Amino acid sequence: MKKGNWYKVFLLAIFLAVWIWTAVNPKFPHDWLLENYLVF
Repeated sequence: MKKGNWYKVFLLAIFLAVWIWTAVNPKFPHDWLLENYLVF
C-alpha cells in the first residue's frame, strides 16, 4: 500500500469502530437509525 492509503484505511477503521460501538446497544434505536441512514 502507498503511504497515503494507510491513512485512509486508518480513518475507515476508526469510523467503523465508533459506528459499531454505537450500534451495539443504542439508548434510542429509532433516533440512531434515523441518524445513520446515510451510512446504510
